[in-house]
Amino acid sequence: MKLSLDCMQCLLGQAFKLAGKHIGKDDERFLFIKRVMREMSGVDQDTIAPLVAGKIHRIFRESVNNSDPYREEKDLYNRKILVLEKNFDDKFIKTAENRLAAAVKLAAAGNVIDFGAVPDLDSSEVFRVIQETMEKKFSDDIFERMTGDLAKGQTLLYLGDNAGEIVLDRFLIREIKRLYPQLKVYFATRGKPVINDVTVRDAKNIGLDKYAVIIDNGTDFPGTILSECSEDFIKVFNNADIIISKGQGNFESLVDNPRKIYFIFLCKCGYFEKKLGMGKHEIVFYCSSY
Repeated sequence: MKLSLDCMQCLLGQAFKLAGKHIGKDDERFLFIKRVMREMSGVDQDTIAPLVAGKIHRIFRESVNNSDPYREEKDLYNRKILVLEKNFDDKFIKTAENRLAAAVKLAAAGNVIDFGAVPDLDSSEVFRVIQETMEKKFSDDIFERMTGDLAKGQTLLYLGDNAGEIVLDRFLIREIKRLYPQLKVYFATRGKPVINDVTVRDAKNIGLDKYAVIIDNGTDFPGTILSECSEDFIKVFNNADIIISKGQGNFESLVDNPRKIYFIFLCKCGYFEKKLGMGKHEIVFYCSSY
C-alpha cells in the first residue's frame, strides 16, 4: 500500500510528539527532528508507511540511547488487560451465541492499543473502545470463508501487532484451537522492539506460547515487510495454509501480497476512514483475495 501525503504528515507529527515526550533538551530535539526530516526527504511514493516509520523509530531509539523505550508501557498494558481477562471471558466469550465471532471482535477491539496511531492513548479510552467494539458488526461472508479455511487447514500463521492487544489475541487463538484442534498455530512477533509492537518476550510473558509456536519476523519495522524478514519467517509465511493478520501496519505492508490473508484491525486514522469509507474504530475484517 503506497505512501500517501496523509501518512507523511502523520509520521512527521508522530516524530514531533516523540521528541516532546521523550527528549528533554531543545538542541537534542532539534537534531532528532532534523534527522527525521532528512530520512523522510529521501523516500518515494512507492514505499510504504511501516518502512518509513521503522526508520524514524531507529533514529528515535538512537537519540534516546534506549533499544526498547516502550518496554515499561508495554508491560503495563499487558498487566492491565491480563487482570481483566476473566471478566472479558465471562462477559463477552462465554455468553456469546457464537464464541469464535465474539473472539474476532475482541481481538479487533484490542487493536486500539497502538502508540503509533494513537500516541496519547490512556486506559479509559482502551476500555471504552473494547466495550463499543463488542456491539459492532463485521462481514458475515468473510467470517464464513475464514471458518471454512480453518476447518480445512493444517497450519495457521497469526501475525501479531501490539502489546496489550496480544492478550485479546489469545482469546481468538484459543477459540480457534478449541474448534480446530488439527491446526498447528504460529504466532509471529517483530524481530526487535519498535514502538509498542509485540516481541517474543511480550508474547511469552502473557502465555501465548501455551496456544501457539512463537516466532519472530526478524525485523524492527512496525509491519510485515517480507523483503526485510528472515528466511525462517518467510518459510512459515509461504507454507501456512491460513494467515490472519492483526493491525494497520501489517495491513499496509501485506494488502498487495497475492496470498489470501485475513486482516483484522480497527479503523483508527482519518486517511483510512476516507479510503475504506468507514467510521473511526469500526472493525476492519477483510480478506485480500475475496
